[in-house]
Amino acid sequence: MKKNIITLFSFAVIMAFTMPATVYADNTMITNESPDPKTATMNVSYTVEPSYTVTIPASVTIGGEATVSAKDICIEKGKTLKVTLSGAQAQNETSGLKVSAGADKGSPVLDYKITKDSDSIGVDSEIISTTAGTDATANLTFNLSGKYTYSGTYNGTITFTVSVEWN
Repeated sequence: MKKNIITLFSFAVIMAFTMPATVYADNTMITNESPDPKTATMNVSYTVEPSYTVTIPASVTIGGEATVSAKDICIEKGKTLKVTLSGAQAQNETSGLKVSAGADKGSPVLDYKITKDSDSIGVDSEIISTTAGTDATANLTFNLSGKYTYSGTYNGTITFTVSVEWN
């Protein structure tokens, strides 16, 4: 029995050294007939797509606060994620921080202001500026900036722009 195991082992070793060995790597063929040492190279790659989550509340009441946030930021090195207050409009006004009580030109209008960290901000103001891996929030406070004369429900919209830009 011991003699059969030694014979089988010897036979396996002889076959391993006499069989041609071929390794393929990106159109490179190496055989046992190639000069020593036998090497080949292969490119390795992986693509990470940019991603982020920016949360902007659907509504806010003047006299209250709204938090705009950016998290899970995966963007290119050297780039910045920016959130900008890019526009504001009342129903019957073309621009400005205003709310109106109707869509007609004669409807009452109220002016308001937005502050972030006690600083007034307006249209074209940068709300958030952050880089990859760094979450950010902006707490915005909304207050009337004038007196009101007429009762009613006043409405308007604010537009935010989210962009990824080179530093």
